[in-house]
Amino acid sequence: MIDIIGPLYDPHPTDPEGEPTLLPGFHVNVTTDYLAEHPELAAFVVEPSPLRRVWAGDDPDNPIVTVPLRFDDEAEGRTYFPEAEHGDV
Repeated sequence: MIDIIGPLYDPHPTDPEGEPTLLPGFHVNVTTDYLAEHPELAAFVVEPSPLRRVWAGDDPDNPIVTVPLRFDDEAEGRTYFPEAEHGDV
């Protein structure tokens, strides 16, 4: 599974408590299985890892575990995920 996040902000743009600041990099989450099949992505893994995420339709007691990746920019990320779109799974 692949989840193209793209740019991240802190706080999230919908948070009324603060002005969002763009965080560096282009962000993608992948499952641990996907990462095992693509060891070339290991250089882009960021901490904390892994993340627990409940995908739509998943059993909340057995969530999908994902690994966050950060690329320098979208162009670098697209070299690994050229066809994926935001939210692809």
